[in-house]
Amino acid sequence: MGDYVPTKEKNKHLSLGNRIDLENSLNRNLKLKEAAAYVGCDDRTASKEIKRNRVLVETREPNKCSLKTVCHKHLVCGGNGHCGDECRRCKERNCNDCCPDFRAEPSCARVTKYPFVCNGCPTRNTCRLCKFFYSAKQAQESYEGKLSLCRSHVHYTDDEVKAIDAVVSPLILKGYSPEVILIEKGGELPPMSVATLYKLIDLRLLSVRNIDLERKVRRAFKASRSAKREKPDPKCKEGRCYEDFLEYVGANPSLGVWELDTVEGRKGGKALMTLLERRSNFMLVFLIRKICKDEIARVFALIRRRLGAERFASTFPVILTDNGSEFLGPDDIELDPETGEKLCRLYYCAARHSEQKGKIEKNHEHLREILPKGTDFDFLDDEAVFLVSNNVNNYTRPQFRASPLAMVRPYMDKRVLGLNKLKPIKQVNLKPDLLQGFRDKR
Repeated sequence: MGDYVPTKEKNKHLSLGNRIDLENSLNRNLKLKEAAAYVGCDDRTASKEIKRNRVLVETREPNKCSLKTVCHKHLVCGGNGHCGDECRRCKERNCNDCCPDFRAEPSCARVTKYPFVCNGCPTRNTCRLCKFFYSAKQAQESYEGKLSLCRSHVHYTDDEVKAIDAVVSPLILKGYSPEVILIEKGGELPPMSVATLYKLIDLRLLSVRNIDLERKVRRAFKASRSAKREKPDPKCKEGRCYEDFLEYVGANPSLGVWELDTVEGRKGGKALMTLLERRSNFMLVFLIRKICKDEIARVFALIRRRLGAERFASTFPVILTDNGSEFLGPDDIELDPETGEKLCRLYYCAARHSEQKGKIEKNHEHLREILPKGTDFDFLDDEAVFLVSNNVNNYTRPQFRASPLAMVRPYMDKRVLGLNKLKPIKQVNLKPDLLQGFRDKR
């Protein structure tokens, strides 16, 4: 074997190259441990691969039975007793067709134990028995066929599919994602992965369709933007850039980071201001009359008044937001208007890099399920916003296997939760009909 380095990657299936190495080791009559080391896999893996993918090649002789060299049977065909020769030598009828002990597979020791095939056998050209051979190309084709087959159909009975449909479809129509359904209702379903549940929907085996999945969409590639002249940053951003944020958070890793943004309704109408805690995806939602600096200042003044300066400072030590003009009044957010004390630190993302506060952008998808783009927010009041916030914060997140509200309740001050009147709810609804009663009042 010399200094040969095996090519098989750890925890990966055998590739065509690995199978070629295995075939070469069989042709060279290497021992099992040597062959496995040559391929770079476990002994049992090599042994199973050979037995699973070996191919029976029949001999050209009429009598293909592997016992023909030791068999001395007479009258297997039920003749009239006048035949005196052994059945294996009969020229009138092939005993393979009527003998109950017929075996096409070879019975020599070489194929009943390692190497299980006739590759490398010194007598293969003179042996008259059927033979087993291992071919890397045929083994790879067989592997690819099995892999495709196992992914092309569903391994559930009709009754199991009906049971899955009864649990899954109503929840999806209420805005639940397949990931969350498996977390919350997995005990009521047969064992399955998220990919399998998506496949059931994709194959139209359930009542719901792909169009009912809010986030299963094709994302079109954005056209490349022509180069624009960069505007100089306003003076308020000095010392508050994203690089400054990374430096400060790196020096103070224990501080909680909040992301700040707005959600627009109709142009010039009511909107929402959102604050999201990074480590839990817990989000506070506030109604603003329009997207402007004065409304952002008003909401933060309300939060400081409800929590008190000390609790505000400990709850919101670091806030990261984008470059919207409504956020370009950092003193209104950071400072206590009565004492001038700096209670928190506000930082800004780089221009056109909203992914730097990607958690809140992603979390807005749940808001948009209830309030789709283009919706007029003018019918909203504080109670409607609190209802939306309750449903979004009680919705289980797959990465945590818990809802944001369940995660923050052990350590978040009750007054912070009281800003949105948050409480646990049993049934989450992330559909526009959640707010139908408020629309009817309008």
